[in-house]
Amino acid sequence: MNFSGLIINGYNFIDVVGSGSFGTVYKVEKENVIYAAKVFSESFVLKEYTNDRNRITNEIDALKIVNSDNLVKYYDDFEYILESGLKTHIIIMEFVTGEKLTNVINNITNEAELIDLFKNILSAVNQLHNYGIIHRDLKPDNILITDDGKIKIIDYGLAKLIDFSSITRTGDNIGSPMFMSPEQIADSKHITFRSDIYSLGVILYLMFTKSYPYDVTSLEELIYKIINIPIIPPSERRNNNLSQYIEKIIYKSLSKKDYNRYQTIDEFLQAFDNVENEDSITPSNYYAWLINEKKVYETYTQKCKLNCIFPLHLKYSQKGLYTHMLNNKNDVIIDPSTQRFSYATFSNVTGLVNLSYSPKTGVMDLDYLKQKNNREEYIKNWYSEICEFNKVILPYHYISNTNYKADKIEEWIKINVQLINESLDYIESKEKQLETYAMISINLNNLIYERERLLSYYVNLKVDKYIVQISDMKNPNIQNLATYVEFVKTLQNTTGKDVIALKVPVALGLYLISNGIHGFSCGISELEFFDENYIKDESDPFNLYAKFYFPQLLSLMAYNRSEAYSLQDIYNKFNKCDCSYCNDRDFVEIAAEKNYIIKLHFLEQMGKELKNLNDIIDENEKKCYYISRIEEAISNFENLKSNGLIKKTDINEILSILKRI
Repeated sequence: MNFSGLIINGYNFIDVVGSGSFGTVYKVEKENVIYAAKVFSESFVLKEYTNDRNRITNEIDALKIVNSDNLVKYYDDFEYILESGLKTHIIIMEFVTGEKLTNVINNITNEAELIDLFKNILSAVNQLHNYGIIHRDLKPDNILITDDGKIKIIDYGLAKLIDFSSITRTGDNIGSPMFMSPEQIADSKHITFRSDIYSLGVILYLMFTKSYPYDVTSLEELIYKIINIPIIPPSERRNNNLSQYIEKIIYKSLSKKDYNRYQTIDEFLQAFDNVENEDSITPSNYYAWLINEKKVYETYTQKCKLNCIFPLHLKYSQKGLYTHMLNNKNDVIIDPSTQRFSYATFSNVTGLVNLSYSPKTGVMDLDYLKQKNNREEYIKNWYSEICEFNKVILPYHYISNTNYKADKIEEWIKINVQLINESLDYIESKEKQLETYAMISINLNNLIYERERLLSYYVNLKVDKYIVQISDMKNPNIQNLATYVEFVKTLQNTTGKDVIALKVPVALGLYLISNGIHGFSCGISELEFFDENYIKDESDPFNLYAKFYFPQLLSLMAYNRSEAYSLQDIYNKFNKCDCSYCNDRDFVEIAAEKNYIIKLHFLEQMGKELKNLNDIIDENEKKCYYISRIEEAISNFENLKSNGLIKKTDINEILSILKRI
C-alpha cells in the first residue's frame, strides 16, 4: 500500500524516500516540520502481532529514552488500520538530509581523512552502545553524513528485530550479510556489543580498500567464509600500500572470536591514538641459538652483548652454560623444547624426560592436549621451571605433525593458540612480569596454504613478540620462499610487534632484516636449518661438520673437521680474515682450535652485518644495499665454481631466489 498523499494523525505523507525488508520510509510534514515516517510491511506486522509480546512495541518503548545528536531521534509512534483490515505500526523519526556513507567512501582516499571519518563513526555508535542498544545491522547504508558533516546512525530502532534469518529470508543481496559477525550468523539471539564491532571492522576494511574482506559469488559461500575463512589481507587489496597499524586494527576488529576483538568502542578508538607505540619496532638483532658454547659465550660476552635463545632441556647436560643464562636473564630467551613432546622419541632424550612438564607416559598428542586438566597441569609445571627467567617462549607444538593427516593442521593451530592464551592467564595470575613469545612452527610448503589462517589466529594474541620456525627450508622454491618472507613481514606489520625468524640461513636472515624484520636466529656456525626430523630423531641435532662464515658469500661453508684444509683455498681466495679472532692466521691453524675460533669469528661477523644494516636509516637504501650484497655473493660463488673450488650449494640457490623476490 502506498501512503503518499494520506494524512494520518496530522502527518501529511509527502513521498517515499526509501524502503527495506521491514517496510517503507516516507517524508512527512506536520505543523511545518518535516519528519521521516517508517511504515512496517504487512507481512512483517502480521508475523509480529501473532506473538504475545511483539518485538516492535517492546523495542520502541526502549528507544524513547535515546537523545543524541548522532542518533536519529524518535518522536512518535502509533498504529494504523490497513485496507486489508490488518493493523501496522508507524514510527515518526527525525528527517535527516545528507549522504549515505555508501556514496561517500569511494570519494575519500586520503588516509588521515578516512581515519577522522571512521573515528567519528565510532563515536556515534558509542552513543548507541551507551544506551545499551546493539545495532545489529551496521553498514554504510545505515550511516548518514549530514550537510553540516555530522554522523547520524539510522535504523537502530530496529536493532532487536534484525537477525540473520530475517535478512536471508527477505531475499536481501549479499550486501547486508557481508557486515554480519560470525556469532550473529550462528546465534543471532545471543550476541553482544562486540558483534557491532565486527560490523565496524568490515566498514573500516571497505573504507580503506574499497572492497570487501571476502570475494564471494553466493550467500552460501559468504556464510561459510565469514565463519571459517580468514579475511583477504587488507594490504593485498592496496598493493601493500597500507599503513601497518591500520591493517593491525582491521585484523583485530574482524577476529572470528569476539573475545579477540576490541571489547568496547572506547578500546577501538584508543587503537587509533596509539600509533607511535604500535609501530615501534626495536633495532634489528641476531639471536644466537646456543647448544654447548659455554667457552665461546664467556669469551664473546666479555666485550659484547649477545642475544641468545637457549633450549631448556639442555639445562642438565650444559649446566655451566645454563648458569650463565641465569646470570644474564635479560639477554636470553628460554625455549621450553615442548614441540618434541608430540613425538615418541622424546622419551629417549634425557634432558627432555627430566623436565617437570614432559608427559610421564605416552606423548602430548591432540587428544591429550584437548583435555583441560592435562593442559592445566602442563602449564603449571612449565611455569615452575621457566619463572626464573625474564623472556620465555610459551608452550608450543609443531603444526605440521606428520603423525597426523594434513586435515589436523587447524586443530594444531587452535591447540597452540589455546596453550598460549592459557599460559598468559596463568602468568597473570602469578603477577609475574615476563616478556612472552608466541612460537609458530610449521612446514614451509604447508605455510602456503595456512598463511591466512595463521594470521587470523595469531595476530591478536596478547604476547610481546613472535618467533617463526619453518621446517624444510633446505630446498625452497621461489613460491614457498616468497610466501614465507611475506608471511613474516605481514605478521610483524600487522601486529606491530617484533618477529624473529628462527633457524634460517644467514643470507635469508639478513635479507629479512633488510626488509624491516626485527631479527633472525641460527646456531653459532651451525644449525642453520630446522627440520621436523630433528624433533622426531632420538638425538639432538648436533652437526658433524664445522662451518666457517664467509661474508663475501653471505654463507656458512661446511667442512669435515678431519679435513680442514678443504676450505684453505677458498679462505685464501678472499685474502684470509682479519677479524679480531682469525687475525689473518692460516685457516688450518684456526680450525685446529676446534669450533672455538670459528664461532667467535661468526659472532663478530654477525655484529658487523647487523651494524651495517642498522646504520642505514632509509628503508629503500637498506634494501638496495643488501641486494647488492646478494649479487656480489652470487658472483663470488660463480667465480669459485669456475675455478673448481666449490660445487653448487643450497645457499647459492637461496641467494638466487632472494635476488628474484
